[in-house]
Parts: sequence; structure tokens; C-alpha cells
Amino acid sequence: MPTDAPRVGRTVDGRYRLVAALGRGGMAAVYVAIDQVSNQRLALKILHPNLLDNAEALGRFEREARATMRIKHPNLVQAFGHGEHGEGFRYMVLEFLEGPTLEDYAHERAPLSTSEVVQIGAAVGAALGELHKRGVIHRDLKPSNIILQGGDPGAVKVFDLGLALHSSLTRVTSVGMRIGTPAFMAPEYIEESRCDARSDLYSLGAILFELASGTRLFQGEGRDVLFQQVETEAPLLEERTPGLHPDGLSDLLARMLHKDPHVRPQHAQEVIEALQAL
Repeated sequence: MPTDAPRVGRTVDGRYRLVAALGRGGMAAVYVAIDQVSNQRLALKILHPNLLDNAEALGRFEREARATMRIKHPNLVQAFGHGEHGEGFRYMVLEFLEGPTLEDYAHERAPLSTSEVVQIGAAVGAALGELHKRGVIHRDLKPSNIILQGGDPGAVKVFDLGLALHSSLTRVTSVGMRIGTPAFMAPEYIEESRCDARSDLYSLGAILFELASGTRLFQGEGRDVLFQQVETEAPLLEERTPGLHPDGLSDLLARMLHKDPHVRPQHAQEVIEALQAL
């Protein structure tokens, strides 16, 4: 078993030459790679070697690879394959996306205009709609998992399906699997380990609230935010940014961020249509 991740300059599986490091997360590192067969620039996501004996991490990585390869949509990152390097590395071959994450874009520009919020929200909603139609719940939708290609709000790609769950499994039985990002987690997921498509729409609502207001839905860190997600009524957008956006956007976000999933829009298409009506 390898003890160190592959380094820039190395060739993985005799085909993918690593030319630059793109980023590193808790579970995997991502590199820019050149496919020496097609001469195409790609992204290679490689599981950290120290997780190769971790059944949960391996399961998440394999689940992400399968879901990303199976589901094709213009607003979802495309996967071309996955495999195991001869030395034991697990890797995933993804399309190379050039542009800022939504997190970086918003940090520089928020609060965004209504037009930008609508463009981004409708595109992310379309990606979620395709996932939900295929029976997949994202479960970790957040600005750092969304890329704007070329910095264009109309060219959105959602990625990182590592926590994705089939919608037939609406209740997560393992406490260890109830993980995500507190600022964007739906209350029913936090409180009852239960999630469905409406939980993803709550996450999208929290993202759009942040884009439109320039502030987080709930202030604080960790457990404090989790408590507020469950117990505290979401603030109204119009209270944070009076006069900046039409009332219809504030009303839509209030529905998306309602504690009761039955009050929220029930399908991504409802969100898309409401945004486009603005």
C-alpha cells in the first residue's frame, strides 16, 4: 500500500500525467492531469492513501464515482472513469473545470444582483432536479462544491457527490454518516438523520440567501449553527437587505428555508420556475 499521495510529474496507471495540484480536501487530492492517450486536460481526484483501509471513505469515493459517471447533465461535473492504480491508489477521472468556486466568487462580489442569484439558482436547481429524478440526494450542497466556469454565473457546474445518497434510503442509520456543512444542512437531516430532495432545496435556499445578502443565514460555528438550523426561524432576506431584491425572492427563500419540508417547494422545478418568474 502506498504511504504518500502521487506527486506532480508522476504518471498514474500509465496514462494520466499529473501536471499541477488543484486542491486537497479531507478525503482526496485533486490534480490537473494530461491524458497521454487523447492529450486532453483532465482533473484526477485521488483518494488519500491513508484512507484505503477505511471502508466508509472507500464507499463514499466509489459511490461518488458511480453517481458522477451515471448521471449526465450540463450543470453537473462529468466523470470519464475511475480505477485503481497498480500501487493501490484509487482515482477518479473528471472533466477539467476552469473558474472560481461559488464560495470564492461570492466572497469577492456578494451581495449579488437579483439577476445573478436567479441565474445561479436556476442552474443549480436544474442540476439538483436531474439528481433527484435519478433518485440521488446530494446531501452536501454548498458554495465550495459549485464552480462558475470562466467566472460566468450562467455556466454553473455542481460537483462532489461523495455524500450522495439514493432517495430510497431517506433515513441515514449510521450517526457517523450524518455529516455535511452546518451552514447549509437541513434541520430534519440534523435532528432526525432524515433527508430527501427537499433537504437539498433547503441547502440551495441557504446558498441563495448568502449570495443575495452577503451574509450567512445563521452566524456562529459548528454546534451553534446546527442548533439554529433546527430551532431558530430563518431570517427574511428583505430584513437583511431592504430594497435590494424583489419581494418575490424573499418570499421564495422563506419557503425554501422553512423548518417543515412540507411547506418548502417539493421539487427543484418549482424553484426554477419561481426564480425565472422574478
